[in-house]
Amino acid sequence: MIGGCEYDPLYLQSLCQCDPGWNGDSCSISQDDRTSLQDLTASIIKQISQVPLRLIMRATWSKPYLETLLSLINPSYTTLSDVQASLNLISEIISSDYKLKSESDVFDPIKMTIATQIIDSCMSYIYKTDCYLQKDSSQEIFNTSMKRLNELSVLQLWQKPPGPEAYILESTNLEIYSRRVNANQLNGLETIPPNGPIIVMQSRSNSSSGDTVDIGIIFWKSNLLVCPKTQKEDNAPPVVMMAVNNPDTLQPASQADQLSAKISYPITSNSAQSYSNCPTGCNPTIQVRNGANYFQCECAQISSLSSSSQTLGFFERSNVYKLALASALLTYDYYHS
Repeated sequence: MIGGCEYDPLYLQSLCQCDPGWNGDSCSISQDDRTSLQDLTASIIKQISQVPLRLIMRATWSKPYLETLLSLINPSYTTLSDVQASLNLISEIISSDYKLKSESDVFDPIKMTIATQIIDSCMSYIYKTDCYLQKDSSQEIFNTSMKRLNELSVLQLWQKPPGPEAYILESTNLEIYSRRVNANQLNGLETIPPNGPIIVMQSRSNSSSGDTVDIGIIFWKSNLLVCPKTQKEDNAPPVVMMAVNNPDTLQPASQADQLSAKISYPITSNSAQSYSNCPTGCNPTIQVRNGANYFQCECAQISSLSSSSQTLGFFERSNVYKLALASALLTYDYYHS
């Protein structure tokens, strides 16, 4: 290693500051090697961008290209330009499939999983380098990533019938959970994403409507939305972003206005944390279920769990809320931009 490492109070861990001419988490990559690696990466990404890729089953050539793109984006040694180019590429693929999907399309869960992992890696990069999102480039990566994750939650359900089956896209730091149900099943419906908490919805109206609605959940196993220092101060459980939408869209269903949710996190003897806060619009309680204790967030409106509402809540509880550069994020319309 060529450089020095010391404790960073923002990231709550030791970080290395490299001497001039050296790069990487452990300052082990020379500038010459980094330049060569960046040139090669940029060349490969450019070649991939010239191939018409899709996330559907019949696009058999897409999977190896997507796997190559994922292998190029390692937050430990990649560069901002590589991240931007990779995110722009996968963003175009997801956005195009979302807008142009047809009845003949069957979306491939493997390709969608790789797309999710690419976005995860891009978000991990800005989390490692600018967790306060002070830079315009970080804000753009964050905004684009959130839009595409929500669109992937829709693509999972394309032409799927309502029923008990859930569809999952798994990545290192997050899971995208999607399920299609009849609206008259929403009251009392219990949902448990893999590795996630127990979510129970309640409806203020006993609708007998046979309409179909889509449930979309992004469960953050690791919180890439706010700096570690703020996470510790916030003392809140893992993030759940949730929406109930009209089928195959990101438009909130009419039933969503009548829905509340209770999110229960198990309290175990080996859990180091003792949560004390919930997302904005949700109240913390301790609940006993089947003899076990749970930290529960009671959310009066399902809208308080949306991507935009939760993101704004994090900003309001962190120093980034005070920064002028974050103003674009505070007014960002994730669903209709």
